Amino acid sequence: MVKKISSIIFYIIAILFLGIYGIAEITKRINLSEFGRLFLLCGSCVFLYFGGLLLSKYRKDNKPMKINLWTFFGLYLLLFITLTLFDQFWGRNGLTIVNWSKEMFDVYIHNSLNIIPFKTIIEYIGAFDSLLDTRAVMFNLLGNIVACTPFAFFLPLLFKKQNSFKKFALTMIIIVLVIELLQFITLSGSCDIDDIILNVSGALIMYAVLKIKSVNNLIKNIFLLEKNKVEKKSIIMIVICIAIILTLGVILVKSRQKVFDSNYNEIMSTYNFTIEIVDESEVTAQALEKFYEDEYHTYYFSLSLIHI
Repeated sequence: MVKKISSIIFYIIAILFLGIYGIAEITKRINLSEFGRLFLLCGSCVFLYFGGLLLSKYRKDNKPMKINLWTFFGLYLLLFITLTLFDQFWGRNGLTIVNWSKEMFDVYIHNSLNIIPFKTIIEYIGAFDSLLDTRAVMFNLLGNIVACTPFAFFLPLLFKKQNSFKKFALTMIIIVLVIELLQFITLSGSCDIDDIILNVSGALIMYAVLKIKSVNNLIKNIFLLEKNKVEKKSIIMIVICIAIILTLGVILVKSRQKVFDSNYNEIMSTYNFTIEIVDESEVTAQALEKFYEDEYHTYYFSLSLIHI
């Protein structure tokens, strides 16, 4: 009975996390960042997991854990679809087809469409030593690699046919291609072949890692409460590899931010960005329309010819 009551408490906490997430998304009264969304969704998953674990032990079967897997998958899809199609912060329009005009279409084609493989990837790698925001560089490179990796976890566990590498690869190509086409149709985000390359590559790499026998057995033991044999040496090696990858990722982000700060400080110390308007003309038509210009910035007044 204690296990049953404890599981109910965990489920209630998980629902509260999801409720906060839902209120934030629907009402927009709470501005959630990507990390805020991840915190709420991952937090709810943690409480759902322990709730299902205790309930499974109480029932003496793994049905609650299987339901949990579907719930986790649904929450991941919610976050994935929100970020790729509905998040206005990243220029998404949702599934609303905008009123196209030739000007809008030309701008989108020029700025947001890329059908040349590796063009965008090379541009962002080349932007490492630039004043482009670190967040933009890392989200477009590392973010696109990581974005679809959870599919490698969920699809093989939930769909038996997805345990074939070829079928999984084909499924991922179709999923990512559909997302990119929806972004093109709605003129939201960017339609970029490099996104397909990074998304699918990340998912396939994760699929290969999770298909290592010891890793696969461990996952089934944790999430389906099976009792498969797990080689401890293999798990330790994998944990070490993951730790190294995460450490290298942190070092990369920190190094890039250091380069950005150095470039920014150099420019700020070289150029004086203090703007002072000195024109004292009594007639607007006599005022200087362009009042500041240097290598990086040009500022203009928007003036009408009104005499004082």
